[in-house]
Amino acid sequence: MATIANKKGFNPWLWFLAGGIPGFIILLVLPSANAEDIDKEIILKRKKIGNNTGAVITTIAIIAIVIVFIVLSSL
Repeated sequence: MATIANKKGFNPWLWFLAGGIPGFIILLVLPSANAEDIDKEIILKRKKIGNNTGAVITTIAIIAIVIVFIVLSSL
């Protein structure tokens, strides 16, 4: 995920744990911020959307991992 995000012009750290298959599909659907035929305003907008999306999905994944860990440790 991080490698694909980096190639598309997004912050790879924000996509590092981005939710498995659903995150992968979302990442593939997002338009690249590295396209050569777009102006700087569109590049910045795409980076912001991509980075925010990655951060949200990664945050949800981390919360889910913590919840699973807590539930499993209480058994």
